[in-house]
Amino acid sequence: MAGFLRAFIVFATLCAAGPAFARPALVIDAATGEVLHSHEATRLWYPASITKVMTTYVALSAVRSGRISMDTQLTVTQRALNEPPSKTGMPVGSTLSLEQALRIIMVKSANDTAVTIAEGVGGSVESFVAEMNRTARALGMRDTNYVNPNGLPDSGQITTARDQALLAQAIYRDFPRYTFLFSLDNVKIGGRTFRNHNSLIGRYPGADGLKTGFICDSGFNLVASVQRNGRRLIGVVFGAENTKIREDVMVALIESGFDNSGGLLFRSRKATAESLPSTGQPPFVMRDHVCGPKKQRTAVSGEIASWGLSARQTAIASVADPARQIAASGGGVIGNLLSRGEGDDDSGADNPVRYGAVPMPERNPLRR
Repeated sequence: MAGFLRAFIVFATLCAAGPAFARPALVIDAATGEVLHSHEATRLWYPASITKVMTTYVALSAVRSGRISMDTQLTVTQRALNEPPSKTGMPVGSTLSLEQALRIIMVKSANDTAVTIAEGVGGSVESFVAEMNRTARALGMRDTNYVNPNGLPDSGQITTARDQALLAQAIYRDFPRYTFLFSLDNVKIGGRTFRNHNSLIGRYPGADGLKTGFICDSGFNLVASVQRNGRRLIGVVFGAENTKIREDVMVALIESGFDNSGGLLFRSRKATAESLPSTGQPPFVMRDHVCGPKKQRTAVSGEIASWGLSARQTAIASVADPARQIAASGGGVIGNLLSRGEGDDDSGADNPVRYGAVPMPERNPLRR
């Protein structure tokens, strides 16, 4: 009875007043592509820094083909330095290896470093972006278009939850040797340590990737990978008002997926991510809800129905064994997951630090 009451309270909290519009969510089985939950999965959306997953995929493809290596030295140009935050601010002429650069964009989400990778791998940003789009087509990402390698605002930079799930699936299928890049807890740059914006890493059992993203128009996005007992699920949540809501919704979806009670309609039809039809629905612009006068950053405000979650799916996460919850200060159940601030990815200016060498960070000891 107590568990049911707690689940009801959580569900009521998540259903509190908020913008009533549909936001994309998708959960698939990484091995089969089977859809476990789908809601607006082919609605167009702004990817923000989730773009950097494709940047990494293209760079790793170049390594696989022998064009470059992880030790190849990349040089920072003026164009890279001119990119807005989030950034490292490494001065023009600085060098770093491709592996160092990939670690930085996956953890710090540095926009200048993404440009450095694009120029070093593709010869120019334009050539690299063209390769990103060719790769997207080859992977079946039919509703995605890239304009830049870092996800900074551009009306032409669009994707869908479906397409990003396919990309995440391809990462684990095609580059198992390098999946550690997506589960790093931190990266050290110039004497400073930066934590991964994905707060599930190291704190949510089985979480081992992939990437967060934020611009005002997109809201807070997350593509996550969670592996338990040899089974990997990939989840996509777009358009949350803050990081707390984003991760609460993701936990509810993932727990439901592992419980095998989410998405029963899709499971009975054996739908796969590839089979989801394109709709061409335009993105809902989140700017007023996250950066304007309507922003709500101190309380859970998103309607649970916005991502297609049922009361049962929410209850699964709230009454799950405590060992399967995020061990965050101040709580460990849904609605109380996040202990850090709301700053994320491209959201604001950060002061450049002084850089010499970029030492390799220690791998996350909690990584599963």
